[in-house]
Amino acid sequence: MKKSLRQRGYTLVELMIVVSIIAVMAAGIAPAITTAMYDGRAANAASDLVRLGGRARAEATFTGLAHLLSYSRDATNLGQVRLARGVNNRCNLQGWGAATPVVDGVLMITYNAADSRSHVIDLQPESGVAALDICYQPDGSMLTRTGTGLFAAPNGALRFTITHTISSTAQGVVRKVLFPYGGVARLDI
Repeated sequence: MKKSLRQRGYTLVELMIVVSIIAVMAAGIAPAITTAMYDGRAANAASDLVRLGGRARAEATFTGLAHLLSYSRDATNLGQVRLARGVNNRCNLQGWGAATPVVDGVLMITYNAADSRSHVIDLQPESGVAALDICYQPDGSMLTRTGTGLFAAPNGALRFTITHTISSTAQGVVRKVLFPYGGVARLDI
């Protein structure tokens, strides 16, 4: 009897077909994975903004000093919120300026990849203003201002939106953070 000399295994053609099928499938799901990654970053940014608002309110009460959340646009035109601690207990008696020490912040540039120009995560107030300050006093009151005027009680809650855009088109869920007058910052639906 003659034994077959052929060994068991896969031919090169079969392996190349399997590799090409895997490559086609990976190319098809890569955009979805990237979008999901950026949506996760937007969710983290919203959670961090809620955390920052809670910290400002809690530290104002705990330290007896006013605390300022200051929204502005950075050099790359992305939103940012910085937390600063005052030197006394009143928002309007502070010299809030460049010399005020910043203790924490939520900077949108940290949620965006340096190599991605099409995917952008941004933060802005629903009012559309370019600069907005929220100040918490130790007595629990929240005051606001736009520009450099005096702080006053807001007419209602303040909302910030965090969006993920691809080539200037909103993608996924638009996240909203609510700063209610006299309340704690929270995610809004």
